[in-house]
Amino acid sequence: MATTSGYLWNDKTIVSKQWNSQGQLITPEIKATATYECERSGSTLKIKVDTTNYGTSSGTYWDWRWAFSVSVNGQAIASNIQIKPRTYLNTIGTHHYNASTGWCEINIGTASEVQVAVSYFDTQAYDVRQQRRGMGGGTVTLGNIPQIPNVSISENSKTHNSIKINYSAGAGYDYVKFYVNNNDIGNFSSSPVNITGLQPNTNYKFVAKAHGNGGFGNQSNELNIKTYLTPSTVSSQEIKDLEPFTCTAIINSSNTGNTSKYGFTLCDSNKNPIGVEHQTTNSYYNVTGLQEETSYYLRYRVQSKDSGSWSNYVYSPLFTTPADQVRAWAKNNGSWNKGKMYYKQNGQWMKAKKVYIKINGQWVLSINKYD
Repeated sequence: MATTSGYLWNDKTIVSKQWNSQGQLITPEIKATATYECERSGSTLKIKVDTTNYGTSSGTYWDWRWAFSVSVNGQAIASNIQIKPRTYLNTIGTHHYNASTGWCEINIGTASEVQVAVSYFDTQAYDVRQQRRGMGGGTVTLGNIPQIPNVSISENSKTHNSIKINYSAGAGYDYVKFYVNNNDIGNFSSSPVNITGLQPNTNYKFVAKAHGNGGFGNQSNELNIKTYLTPSTVSSQEIKDLEPFTCTAIINSSNTGNTSKYGFTLCDSNKNPIGVEHQTTNSYYNVTGLQEETSYYLRYRVQSKDSGSWSNYVYSPLFTTPADQVRAWAKNNGSWNKGKMYYKQNGQWMKAKKVYIKINGQWVLSINKYD
Protein backbone atom coordinates (compact mmCIF):
# COMPACT_ATOMS: atom_id res chain seq x y z
CA MET A 1 0.00 0.00 0.00
CA ALA A 2 1.12 3.55 -0.64
CA THR A 3 1.96 5.51 2.48
CA THR A 4 2.76 9.11 3.29
CA SER A 5 4.25 10.73 6.35
CA GLY A 6 5.21 14.06 7.84
CA TYR A 7 5.14 16.36 10.92
CA LEU A 8 2.00 17.32 12.73
CA TRP A 9 4.16 19.67 14.72
CA ASN A 10 7.65 19.93 16.11
CA ASP A 11 8.60 21.04 19.64
CA LYS A 12 5.17 22.38 20.47
CA THR A 13 4.82 23.66 24.04
CA ILE A 14 2.09 21.86 25.97
CA VAL A 15 1.09 23.41 29.32
CA SER A 16 -1.17 22.07 32.05
CA LYS A 17 -2.49 23.91 35.07
CA GLN A 18 -2.25 21.80 38.22
CA TRP A 19 -2.24 22.34 41.95
CA ASN A 20 0.15 20.75 44.33
CA SER A 21 -0.69 19.28 47.72
CA GLN A 22 -0.30 22.69 49.30
CA GLY A 23 -2.91 24.09 46.92
CA GLN A 24 -0.41 26.01 44.91
CA LEU A 25 -0.95 26.45 41.17
CA ILE A 26 1.78 24.92 39.10
CA THR A 27 2.14 24.92 35.36
CA PRO A 28 4.14 21.92 34.23
CA GLU A 29 4.95 21.91 30.58
CA ILE A 30 6.46 19.64 27.98
CA LYS A 31 7.84 20.05 24.50
CA ALA A 32 6.06 17.68 22.12
CA THR A 33 6.96 16.54 18.63
CA ALA A 34 4.21 14.69 16.75
CA THR A 35 4.75 12.90 13.43
CA TYR A 36 2.25 10.93 11.39
CA GLU A 37 2.20 8.13 8.88
CA CYS A 38 -0.93 7.19 6.96
CA GLU A 39 -1.71 4.22 4.80
CA ARG A 40 -4.74 3.88 2.57
CA SER A 41 -6.65 0.69 1.86
CA GLY A 42 -9.71 1.60 -0.16
CA SER A 43 -11.91 3.89 1.89
CA THR A 44 -10.07 2.98 5.09
CA LEU A 45 -7.30 5.29 6.23
CA LYS A 46 -4.94 3.98 8.87
CA ILE A 47 -3.17 6.78 10.73
CA LYS A 48 -0.18 6.25 12.97
CA VAL A 49 0.91 9.04 15.29
CA ASP A 50 4.29 9.11 17.03
CA THR A 51 5.09 11.58 19.78
CA THR A 52 8.40 12.37 21.41
CA ASN A 53 8.21 14.54 24.51
CA TYR A 54 10.51 16.08 27.07
CA GLY A 55 9.69 18.05 30.19
CA THR A 56 10.88 21.61 30.71
CA SER A 57 9.63 22.04 34.29
CA SER A 58 11.52 21.04 37.42
CA GLY A 59 10.27 19.63 40.67
CA THR A 60 6.80 18.82 39.42
CA TYR A 61 4.86 15.64 39.70
CA TRP A 62 2.17 15.07 37.09
CA ASP A 63 0.68 12.48 34.80
CA TRP A 64 -0.42 12.66 31.19
CA ARG A 65 -1.61 10.70 28.24
CA TRP A 66 -2.79 11.64 24.72
CA ALA A 67 -5.53 11.01 22.20
CA PHE A 68 -6.48 12.46 18.85
CA SER A 69 -9.65 13.25 16.93
CA VAL A 70 -10.15 13.15 13.16
CA SER A 71 -12.35 15.08 10.76
CA VAL A 72 -12.76 15.03 6.99
CA ASN A 73 -13.32 18.38 5.29
CA GLY A 74 -14.36 19.88 8.58
CA GLN A 75 -16.83 17.15 9.50
CA ALA A 76 -15.91 15.09 12.54
CA ILE A 77 -15.96 11.38 11.81
CA ALA A 78 -14.10 10.16 14.89
CA SER A 79 -13.27 11.85 18.14
CA ASN A 80 -11.42 11.20 21.39
CA ILE A 81 -9.93 7.99 20.09
CA GLN A 82 -7.75 6.72 22.87
CA ILE A 83 -4.53 5.16 21.73
CA LYS A 84 -2.31 3.26 24.12
CA PRO A 85 -3.05 5.32 27.26
CA ARG A 86 0.17 5.91 29.11
CA THR A 87 0.84 5.49 32.79
CA TYR A 88 1.77 8.55 34.78
CA LEU A 89 5.15 10.15 34.32
CA ASN A 90 7.07 11.60 37.24
CA THR A 91 8.78 14.67 35.83
CA ILE A 92 11.56 15.68 38.14
CA GLY A 93 13.93 18.03 36.36
CA THR A 94 14.25 17.87 32.60
CA HIS A 95 13.71 14.43 31.12
CA HIS A 96 13.27 13.01 27.65
CA TYR A 97 10.63 10.34 27.25
CA ASN A 98 10.40 7.57 24.74
CA ALA A 99 8.00 7.98 21.82
CA SER A 100 4.35 7.14 22.27
CA THR A 101 2.77 5.41 19.26
CA GLY A 102 -0.80 4.65 18.31
CA TRP A 103 -2.91 3.75 15.29
CA CYS A 104 -6.40 4.79 14.26
CA GLU A 105 -8.43 3.34 11.38
CA ILE A 106 -11.20 5.50 9.91
CA ASN A 107 -13.45 5.42 6.85
CA ILE A 108 -12.83 8.45 4.63
CA GLY A 109 -14.69 7.32 1.49
CA THR A 110 -12.88 8.70 -1.56
CA ALA A 111 -11.50 11.80 0.20
CA SER A 112 -7.92 12.79 -0.60
CA GLU A 113 -7.29 14.85 2.54
CA VAL A 114 -8.22 14.74 6.21
CA GLN A 115 -7.76 17.02 9.17
CA VAL A 116 -6.00 15.36 12.09
CA ALA A 117 -6.23 16.97 15.50
CA VAL A 118 -4.02 15.69 18.33
CA SER A 119 -4.92 16.71 21.85
CA TYR A 120 -2.94 16.16 25.06
CA PHE A 121 -4.66 15.46 28.35
CA ASP A 122 -3.25 15.22 31.83
CA THR A 123 -4.58 12.52 34.11
CA GLN A 124 -5.21 12.04 37.75
CA ALA A 125 -2.18 10.70 39.55
CA TYR A 126 -1.94 6.90 39.55
CA ASP A 127 -5.16 6.54 37.53
CA VAL A 128 -4.72 7.05 33.82
CA ARG A 129 -8.44 6.52 33.22
CA GLN A 130 -9.24 9.87 34.75
CA GLN A 131 -8.76 12.71 32.26
CA ARG A 132 -8.75 15.98 34.09
CA ARG A 133 -8.08 18.74 31.62
CA GLY A 134 -6.69 19.41 28.19
CA MET A 135 -3.10 20.47 27.83
CA GLY A 136 -3.34 21.70 24.27
CA GLY A 137 -2.69 20.12 20.91
CA GLY A 138 -2.86 21.00 17.28
CA THR A 139 -4.56 20.34 13.97
CA VAL A 140 -3.05 19.70 10.58
CA THR A 141 -4.53 18.93 7.17
CA LEU A 142 -3.07 15.85 5.53
CA GLY A 143 -3.36 16.69 1.85
CA ASN A 144 -1.05 14.09 0.36
CA ILE A 145 -3.00 10.96 1.19
CA PRO A 146 -2.70 8.40 -1.63
CA GLN A 147 -5.86 8.69 -3.67
CA ILE A 148 -8.11 5.95 -5.01
CA PRO A 149 -7.76 6.43 -8.77
CA ASN A 150 -10.70 7.32 -10.97
CA VAL A 151 -11.07 6.41 -14.63
CA SER A 152 -12.64 7.92 -17.76
CA ILE A 153 -13.52 5.93 -20.88
CA SER A 154 -14.03 6.76 -24.57
CA GLU A 155 -14.81 4.88 -27.77
CA ASN A 156 -11.85 3.74 -29.86
CA SER A 157 -13.46 1.75 -32.69
CA LYS A 158 -16.13 -0.84 -33.36
CA THR A 159 -17.19 -3.58 -35.76
CA HIS A 160 -20.39 -5.57 -36.08
CA ASN A 161 -19.36 -7.87 -33.19
CA SER A 162 -16.70 -6.02 -31.18
CA ILE A 163 -16.04 -2.64 -29.56
CA LYS A 164 -12.72 -1.16 -28.44
CA ILE A 165 -12.74 1.18 -25.45
CA ASN A 166 -9.95 3.58 -24.41
CA TYR A 167 -9.50 4.31 -20.73
CA SER A 168 -7.45 6.82 -18.76
CA ALA A 169 -6.93 6.06 -15.06
CA GLY A 170 -5.37 8.04 -12.24
CA ALA A 171 -1.91 7.36 -10.86
CA GLY A 172 -1.45 4.24 -8.81
CA TYR A 173 -4.19 2.14 -10.39
CA ASP A 174 -3.78 -1.67 -10.43
CA TYR A 175 -6.46 -2.49 -12.97
CA VAL A 176 -9.76 -1.27 -14.39
CA LYS A 177 -12.93 -3.31 -14.02
CA PHE A 178 -15.36 -3.05 -16.96
CA TYR A 179 -19.10 -3.54 -16.96
CA VAL A 180 -21.19 -4.16 -20.09
CA ASN A 181 -24.93 -3.72 -19.60
CA ASN A 182 -24.22 -3.83 -15.82
CA ASN A 183 -22.42 -7.19 -16.08
CA ASP A 184 -18.84 -7.48 -14.84
CA ILE A 185 -16.70 -8.66 -17.78
CA GLY A 186 -13.32 -8.65 -16.06
CA ASN A 187 -10.26 -6.63 -15.07
CA PHE A 188 -7.91 -4.97 -17.56
CA SER A 189 -4.52 -3.35 -17.10
CA SER A 190 -3.86 -1.81 -20.53
CA SER A 191 -5.78 0.40 -22.94
CA PRO A 192 -7.59 -0.01 -25.30
CA VAL A 193 -9.82 -2.86 -24.16
CA ASN A 194 -11.20 -4.99 -27.00
CA ILE A 195 -14.61 -6.41 -26.09
CA THR A 196 -15.64 -9.19 -28.48
CA GLY A 197 -18.51 -11.61 -28.99
CA LEU A 198 -21.13 -8.88 -29.34
CA GLN A 199 -24.25 -8.97 -31.48
CA PRO A 200 -24.60 -6.91 -34.69
CA ASN A 201 -26.79 -3.81 -34.72
CA THR A 202 -27.15 -3.87 -30.91
CA ASN A 203 -26.83 -1.15 -28.25
CA TYR A 204 -24.38 -1.70 -25.37
CA LYS A 205 -23.73 0.33 -22.22
CA PHE A 206 -20.19 0.57 -20.83
CA VAL A 207 -18.91 1.82 -17.45
CA ALA A 208 -15.71 1.12 -15.55
CA LYS A 209 -14.07 1.52 -12.15
CA ALA A 210 -10.35 1.82 -11.43
CA HIS A 211 -8.82 -0.13 -8.56
CA GLY A 212 -5.83 1.18 -6.66
CA ASN A 213 -4.53 1.74 -3.14
CA GLY A 214 -6.75 -1.04 -1.89
CA GLY A 215 -10.09 0.14 -3.27
CA PHE A 216 -12.22 1.19 -6.22
CA GLY A 217 -12.60 4.80 -7.31
CA ASN A 218 -15.78 6.40 -8.55
CA GLN A 219 -17.64 4.97 -11.51
CA SER A 220 -16.51 6.32 -14.87
CA ASN A 221 -18.60 8.20 -17.37
CA GLU A 222 -21.12 6.04 -19.25
CA LEU A 223 -20.80 5.10 -22.93
CA ASN A 224 -23.66 3.88 -25.08
CA ILE A 225 -22.45 2.34 -28.33
CA LYS A 226 -24.28 0.47 -31.07
CA THR A 227 -22.47 -2.18 -33.07
CA TYR A 228 -22.54 -2.08 -36.86
CA LEU A 229 -24.85 -4.15 -39.01
CA THR A 230 -23.62 -7.48 -40.31
CA PRO A 231 -21.03 -6.48 -42.91
CA SER A 232 -21.66 -6.95 -46.60
CA THR A 233 -19.82 -9.81 -48.29
CA VAL A 234 -19.69 -11.14 -51.84
CA SER A 235 -21.76 -14.28 -52.06
CA SER A 236 -21.53 -15.05 -55.81
CA GLN A 237 -20.19 -13.65 -59.05
CA GLU A 238 -20.72 -14.33 -62.72
CA ILE A 239 -19.71 -13.15 -66.19
CA LYS A 240 -22.44 -12.61 -68.79
CA ASP A 241 -22.62 -11.47 -72.43
CA LEU A 242 -19.01 -12.41 -73.07
CA GLU A 243 -17.79 -11.00 -76.38
CA PRO A 244 -14.35 -10.44 -77.92
CA PHE A 245 -14.02 -6.94 -76.47
CA THR A 246 -16.69 -6.65 -73.77
CA CYS A 247 -18.54 -8.54 -71.07
CA THR A 248 -20.93 -7.87 -68.20
CA ALA A 249 -19.85 -8.58 -64.60
CA ILE A 250 -22.48 -9.11 -61.89
CA ILE A 251 -22.03 -9.14 -58.09
CA ASN A 252 -24.46 -10.62 -55.58
CA SER A 253 -23.99 -9.23 -52.05
CA SER A 254 -24.94 -11.27 -48.99
CA ASN A 255 -26.42 -8.18 -47.30
CA THR A 256 -27.81 -5.78 -49.89
CA GLY A 257 -29.54 -3.76 -47.16
CA ASN A 258 -26.10 -2.78 -45.84
CA THR A 259 -24.31 -2.46 -49.17
CA SER A 260 -23.49 1.00 -50.48
CA LYS A 261 -20.96 0.36 -53.26
CA TYR A 262 -19.67 -2.38 -55.54
CA GLY A 263 -16.08 -2.55 -56.73
CA PHE A 264 -14.93 -4.19 -59.99
CA THR A 265 -11.31 -4.57 -61.12
CA LEU A 266 -10.17 -6.25 -64.33
CA CYS A 267 -7.17 -8.54 -63.76
CA ASP A 268 -4.90 -10.54 -66.01
CA SER A 269 -4.58 -14.32 -65.89
CA ASN A 270 -2.20 -13.97 -62.90
CA LYS A 271 -4.76 -11.87 -61.00
CA ASN A 272 -2.72 -8.70 -61.41
CA PRO A 273 -5.00 -5.63 -61.65
CA ILE A 274 -5.33 -3.96 -65.04
CA GLY A 275 -6.12 -0.29 -64.48
CA VAL A 276 -8.05 1.12 -61.52
CA GLU A 277 -11.05 -0.23 -59.68
CA HIS A 278 -14.47 0.80 -60.99
CA GLN A 279 -16.79 1.67 -58.08
CA THR A 280 -20.51 1.99 -58.61
CA THR A 281 -23.80 1.75 -56.75
CA ASN A 282 -24.94 -0.84 -59.30
CA SER A 283 -24.36 -4.55 -58.80
CA TYR A 284 -23.28 -4.92 -62.44
CA TYR A 285 -20.55 -3.43 -64.62
CA ASN A 286 -20.18 -3.44 -68.39
CA VAL A 287 -16.50 -4.16 -68.93
CA THR A 288 -14.94 -2.78 -72.10
CA GLY A 289 -11.45 -2.70 -73.60
CA LEU A 290 -10.91 -6.45 -73.63
CA GLN A 291 -8.69 -8.23 -76.13
CA GLU A 292 -9.93 -11.11 -78.23
CA GLU A 293 -8.80 -14.61 -77.32
CA THR A 294 -7.37 -13.37 -74.01
CA SER A 295 -7.85 -14.76 -70.50
CA TYR A 296 -8.95 -12.54 -67.59
CA TYR A 297 -10.19 -12.53 -64.02
CA LEU A 298 -12.57 -9.97 -62.52
CA ARG A 299 -11.95 -8.99 -58.91
CA TYR A 300 -14.95 -8.02 -56.77
CA ARG A 301 -15.63 -6.45 -53.40
CA VAL A 302 -18.52 -4.62 -51.71
CA GLN A 303 -18.71 -1.79 -49.15
CA SER A 304 -20.89 -1.79 -46.04
CA LYS A 305 -23.13 1.25 -45.74
CA ASP A 306 -22.92 1.85 -41.97
CA SER A 307 -19.21 1.30 -41.33
CA GLY A 308 -17.73 2.15 -44.73
CA SER A 309 -15.59 -0.99 -44.54
CA TRP A 310 -14.93 -3.07 -47.63
CA SER A 311 -15.29 -6.82 -47.87
CA ASN A 312 -12.47 -9.15 -48.78
CA TYR A 313 -11.72 -9.56 -52.47
CA VAL A 314 -13.12 -12.48 -54.42
CA TYR A 315 -12.38 -13.43 -58.01
CA SER A 316 -14.48 -14.65 -60.85
CA PRO A 317 -13.57 -17.89 -62.56
CA LEU A 318 -10.92 -17.42 -65.23
CA PHE A 319 -12.61 -16.57 -68.55
CA THR A 320 -11.31 -16.21 -72.12
CA THR A 321 -12.75 -13.89 -74.75
CA PRO A 322 -13.71 -15.42 -78.09
CA ALA A 323 -12.13 -14.55 -81.44
CA ASP A 324 -13.45 -11.48 -83.29
CA GLN A 325 -15.67 -13.26 -85.80
CA VAL A 326 -16.57 -10.05 -87.64
CA ARG A 327 -12.96 -9.30 -88.42
CA ALA A 328 -12.30 -12.87 -89.40
CA TRP A 329 -15.31 -12.85 -91.76
CA ALA A 330 -14.41 -9.44 -93.19
CA LYS A 331 -10.87 -10.49 -94.00
CA ASN A 332 -12.25 -13.37 -96.02
CA ASN A 333 -15.24 -11.60 -97.59
CA GLY A 334 -14.42 -7.92 -97.81
CA SER A 335 -11.87 -5.43 -96.58
CA TRP A 336 -10.84 -4.53 -93.02
CA ASN A 337 -9.05 -1.27 -92.21
CA LYS A 338 -8.28 -0.09 -88.67
CA GLY A 339 -11.20 -1.91 -87.16
CA LYS A 340 -13.75 -0.84 -89.79
CA MET A 341 -15.54 -2.99 -92.33
CA TYR A 342 -15.54 -1.98 -96.05
CA TYR A 343 -17.15 -3.67 -99.03
CA LYS A 344 -16.92 -3.12 -102.78
CA GLN A 345 -20.02 -1.92 -104.66
CA ASN A 346 -20.00 -0.94 -108.35
CA GLY A 347 -16.24 -0.74 -108.19
CA GLN A 348 -16.24 1.58 -105.14
CA TRP A 349 -15.18 0.71 -101.60
CA MET A 350 -18.06 1.51 -99.23
CA LYS A 351 -17.99 1.76 -95.41
CA ALA A 352 -20.42 -0.75 -93.90
CA LYS A 353 -23.21 0.66 -91.76
CA LYS A 354 -24.51 -2.71 -90.63
CA VAL A 355 -22.92 -6.11 -90.98
CA TYR A 356 -24.60 -9.41 -90.27
CA ILE A 357 -22.82 -12.69 -89.97
CA LYS A 358 -24.19 -16.17 -89.54
CA ILE A 359 -23.30 -17.84 -86.27
CA ASN A 360 -24.60 -21.30 -85.51
CA GLY A 361 -27.15 -20.96 -88.27
CA GLN A 362 -28.43 -17.59 -87.04
CA TRP A 363 -27.84 -14.19 -88.61
CA VAL A 364 -26.42 -11.87 -85.94
CA LEU A 365 -25.94 -8.11 -86.19
CA SER A 366 -22.20 -7.70 -85.74
CA ILE A 367 -21.55 -4.09 -86.78
CA ASN A 368 -24.04 -1.30 -86.35
CA LYS A 369 -23.24 2.09 -87.91
CA TYR A 370 -19.49 1.97 -87.82
CA ASP A 371 -18.13 5.48 -88.22
